[in-house]
Amino acid sequence: MTSHALGQIAKAIAADEASAENIAYANACMQRLVRIYNQHKAGNDFKTKLYEGKLGPKDCNLRIAVPRELEDIGVSCEWPAIAVRSLQSRSKIQEIKNPDGELKASFNRIAKENDLIYKYDKAVIPELKHGCAFGTLALGDNERARIKFHTASSSAAEWDGEHDRLACGFAIIDSAKFNRDRSYKPSVVNLYLPDAIWVYRRIDATHWTAEEHPHKMGRCLMVPMCFRPDEERPFGISRISKSVVYLTKAAIRAYLRFEVAAELYAAPQRVGLNLDDDTLDALDGNFKAYFGYWLAMAASDEEQEGDTRAPEPKIFQLDPPTFQPHVDVLRSLAEAFSASTGVPLSELGVRYDNPSSAEAIAMAKESICKEAESLNETNGRAISELILMAHLMNEDRSWSELTEQERDISVKFRNPSTPSIASQADAMVKIASVLDGFSYTRSFLEAMGFDADEVDTIQSELKSANVSGDRKSTRLNSSHI
Repeated sequence: MTSHALGQIAKAIAADEASAENIAYANACMQRLVRIYNQHKAGNDFKTKLYEGKLGPKDCNLRIAVPRELEDIGVSCEWPAIAVRSLQSRSKIQEIKNPDGELKASFNRIAKENDLIYKYDKAVIPELKHGCAFGTLALGDNERARIKFHTASSSAAEWDGEHDRLACGFAIIDSAKFNRDRSYKPSVVNLYLPDAIWVYRRIDATHWTAEEHPHKMGRCLMVPMCFRPDEERPFGISRISKSVVYLTKAAIRAYLRFEVAAELYAAPQRVGLNLDDDTLDALDGNFKAYFGYWLAMAASDEEQEGDTRAPEPKIFQLDPPTFQPHVDVLRSLAEAFSASTGVPLSELGVRYDNPSSAEAIAMAKESICKEAESLNETNGRAISELILMAHLMNEDRSWSELTEQERDISVKFRNPSTPSIASQADAMVKIASVLDGFSYTRSFLEAMGFDADEVDTIQSELKSANVSGDRKSTRLNSSHI
């Protein structure tokens, strides 16, 4: 999508009389948001290029050790994608919690209706790539709240520092081709304001209409998910930092030098000295396929005429360059990348001769697990806010009408250290052996690897079994009276 694809949207006309009163304010907000979107588009596109492994030697070769002619070698580096996916894989929603059973059921119904766990899993990747992603709400065809996620490549927002939330934001909802356009352009864009959603629709290549849909929430129906937000950068920072960019470029150059060294190793240079014309012709004829790897020096005319003092012809092979310096450079870069991102070296392809102990493996994961815990905390708040707003929309209420019981919502994530089921089960059994009754609790069953539905089924069956056991015991006792 080109940066001018939204150029005329801030000049939209009202779709009806009801929208005409506030169209000027909506267009002013949209104009500011388009400016923000365009300012960040180039940077977001570059990070996407890095994530997809499309950065090549032409983008980073210094042209000192490797000439320009060899830049077409298809070398790429997946480290930025590994940095993103390694953290994303440690941020998995387990369930939505609330002390009130009825509210918990309502919140989990909203999560199921919107396939929230699956959508969240996909949304974390663009969040880490660009620094933020956005969740939005709207009423669906069944008049129930619908949650959707958007990347920074298809949305933008403005922060309200006074109220510590979004002031406004937009998201591209649909795209289409107009007239003879070769590429798709935004055709439907939603503008989110604290009191309304404005739906902008493209009429043709340059003209838009806007329709106002008021709501009573009292805040934008748009929630940001941000990686490492702070007071100066409320929308967070990208996981693909400047350090990641530099180390990725350095790794591509190292891989390129490694590839060239491998070619020279497979076809080492051979040298022939004092060769006569007949020998040169034989080399050119019988070894034509390999003649380019020869450095041949012909004998002088006097030497070829049979001068007894002429040196004898010599043929020898130059020693090929060793790979070890290239391997050492790549390992050093991988270690620096691991230190910068917390990604364990094993995930970057670095292996050591001696296998690591369990303690060493756990220590290697400690940094990224702490990062995942921080990510889960901030994203948990965003998901909670989305679910609460969906709950209020379904009941036609405003944010100010939230009760304390409803606010007591939390999102439980899976353990970011991703222990194996066997080790987790072993730990739980050991705890249950010293804590009476723990093996019958919901926490024990969840820690054993059962999902929420399986836990409900198991607890129901255990309850039925206990009731049946009590009845049987009562009958046995009665027979002895």
